[in-house]
Amino acid sequence: MDCSSAHIKISVLMTVYNDSKYLKYSIESIINQSYKEFEFVIINDGSIDESEKIILSYRDKRIKYYKLNHIGRANALNFGLDVCAYDWVALIDADDISMPNRLYEYSQINDLSDNAIVTNWVKVFNERNKVIYSIKPAGGNEQLKNRLLLHSVVLNCVFYNKKFVKKYEAYCNEYTVAEEYFLWRKVLPFARFIAIPKYLHLMRFRKDSLSNNSFDATRYTVRQIQKLFQGQEIQLINERERNLINGWQEYFYGDRKLAREIFLKLILKLFFQPKIFFAIITTFLPNGHFNKWISLRIRFRIYNFLDSLMLSNRYYNKYLKTNAL
Repeated sequence: MDCSSAHIKISVLMTVYNDSKYLKYSIESIINQSYKEFEFVIINDGSIDESEKIILSYRDKRIKYYKLNHIGRANALNFGLDVCAYDWVALIDADDISMPNRLYEYSQINDLSDNAIVTNWVKVFNERNKVIYSIKPAGGNEQLKNRLLLHSVVLNCVFYNKKFVKKYEAYCNEYTVAEEYFLWRKVLPFARFIAIPKYLHLMRFRKDSLSNNSFDATRYTVRQIQKLFQGQEIQLINERERNLINGWQEYFYGDRKLAREIFLKLILKLFFQPKIFFAIITTFLPNGHFNKWISLRIRFRIYNFLDSLMLSNRYYNKYLKTNAL
């Protein structure tokens, strides 16, 4: 069902687990949104720091606060979806910052069908409050689905209908990392993905985050999810593209030696593609150096360099100085 979203009511959902250092700035990025038709559901997943004190210091009636014993992020998100009053839900992590127009832009989507999964462009910033990456998921539904076969291009600042994701059991508590990617792959054949080509969210890069501290474990989990849903792509791409994606899946998340074998078989069919030859060369790097190379996120850095040339990062860096600690 399509609906006009001009006056849509939104539940903003945040889960918190020992994020007191950054929490104030994340909360205020939501309560200061230009669009006012929302509630703000905050789930405290058993924090033992100052998180609860910070949350309770706000007297905004839109904030709905729940404190749980520690049950893990996936379970906390599922609990949050159950208590959200409205069908349309926007997620925010407890250390990230939403731009003031984020919810407004969601409200302006004209063809918001119930199976829509909405993402947007994101700036990633470091501990010095400086933008280091520009993430620009782009394209229509089919292009985004093809990209999801390789990477989770739908980030944690997502907007969707809770009834749709709950139809597919929402978040799986078997995963402590990449739980969102599991959900996107599960609903991929049934969802309609939308990317808003605007920077609506600022994502904090933390060296102490779970995904960064368990780089190999995260890569392993993503590859297992990809294997679990192997075959979804049959109706989306042809045989050559499917083999190429399999090669990149192994390169980024699996066995780089296997990736090398796949790429070598494809070279004659793909003619000359510099990035494949360069990928083959990097598969010979020692494990530590290879992981460091992958973690550089060269594509995102190129996007960010181009944005810097256009001077757009000046605005976001200035904004961060007063809104991100």
